[in-house]
Amino acid sequence: MAVIGGGDSAIDAAAMVLERNGHPHVVARSEVLRARADMVSRVRAGGGVIHAPAEIEDARFENDQIGLVLSNGGRIRSDLVIVQIGFLSAKECSNA
Repeated sequence: MAVIGGGDSAIDAAAMVLERNGHPHVVARSEVLRARADMVSRVRAGGGVIHAPAEIEDARFENDQIGLVLSNGGRIRSDLVIVQIGFLSAKECSNA
């Protein structure tokens, strides 16, 4: 299974996959994940693979699975892709 994102919600999703005997591959754009370090360690210790830095360059169906080609040269075949990406809200507001 592939999990897209490098924040807390993505790493939490990967941990839930591990709890259900899945094998998550986390794809994160940044080399440094924004998730809690203890959860990242837990995912790695449980057998999860973290591809960082990496982005998806191509995605297509291949024999009833989703094939992902990553910018770092990696390839993932998955039955399911979880996208857990978000944004940081602005810390300052203007009254313009």
